[in-house]
Formats: sequence, C-alpha cells, structure tokens
Amino acid sequence: MFIRYFVELPYPWQRVADAIGQNKMSWVEKLIDTSCQEEGRRISSVGFNLGNKRIQRDVKVETISPMVVGQSLFCPIKWYSSNHKELFPIMDGDIIVSPLGKDLTQLSINAQYTPPLAWVGKLADKALFHRIGEATLADFLEKTKCLITQFIEIEKEPESESLIA
Repeated sequence: MFIRYFVELPYPWQRVADAIGQNKMSWVEKLIDTSCQEEGRRISSVGFNLGNKRIQRDVKVETISPMVVGQSLFCPIKWYSSNHKELFPIMDGDIIVSPLGKDLTQLSINAQYTPPLAWVGKLADKALFHRIGEATLADFLEKTKCLITQFIEIEKEPESESLIA
C-alpha cells in the first residue's frame, strides 16, 4: 500500500535543505526518544490524535543520510513496531524536500507498507488501517515541519553583539 502526505514551508528550498543538511538529521533525532537506543536503531512514538486522546505506538526508526536527486532532497526513513512486529506493518519511505517557488518549499513523505496477517490484514487495511497509516504519517510530517521551522528561525536570529571590544 502507498501513502503520501505533504505540507508547505514558506521558505526557499535551499534554506530548508540547508537546515536538514547542516543539522545532520538532528530534526529526526529530536523526534526520537534518545533514552531508547537499541543496537543502532532508535525508538520513537508515532500516532495521531483522536479527539482529545492520543493513539500511539513505539517504533524503531532507521534513517540514512539525505541525498539530492534532481531538484529534490530525499531523506530515506523506515519504521516498524518495537513490539509484536508481526502484527504491524513496516513503513518504508522518503521524506522529500522540493521547491515550489522562490519562497515556497514542499515537504512530503511517500511511504509504502504491506499489511500484516495475510488476507485478514488486507481486509482490515481496506476497512480502517489505511486511514490510521495516513493519520500517522500526517502527524509525523507536521512534527517534522515544526522542527525544521524551528531550525530555520533559530538560524535567522541575529547573533548578540559582544560587549568586549
């Protein structure tokens, strides 16, 4: 199954790409619970809000360095359940940064997964789980957008002038 979600950032592509590249994926690191490191894989929570209740699951996250392809920056990412892996899909995809205009950049995630549990999983996916996957990706990308925006805004702050002449 394929899922895509995107948001827009009111910054030039180069600023967004620089924020990701200069911070060496630290925007992803901030989404990850650093107290949960296991064999080079990092643990994070992914989920979505349902009314005023948060539905989430701990997942192991794997990333590799971003790469530029054409005019887009691709950041490969994969996550899977940290418990009962056989009951949940493995999400495998890319976070993509693409220019839309002079001061507008699209941040998107394209991911794919195979529903677990054979035909029962496929039926459940058609009925509900695909929508849960979409909500989870949307939540993850919105958090990513916020972190990238923070990096860019911090970069824009003028350095305080030294009092020492």
